[in-house]
Amino acid sequence: GSLGHDLIDVRSLLSQANLLTYDPGFMCTASCISNICYINGEKGELLYRGYRIEDLAYHSTYMETCYLLL
Repeated sequence: GSLGHDLIDVRSLLSQANLLTYDPGFMCTASCISNICYINGEKGELLYRGYRIEDLAYHSTYMETCYLLL
């Protein structure tokens, strides 16, 4: 499973219903689906490969962090 909310693909709205979506400030729109990173701005959460970013910053070495980027 994944963290966060379920998504709906709205790309066909224009061609099928002649509608566009409007999301001022890009506040309720996902820019992509990621299996690597999870962001919850309201709660101040950022996870990378399941690790809290704070834990990586304080407890991981440079090489350990580089390994996660692969």
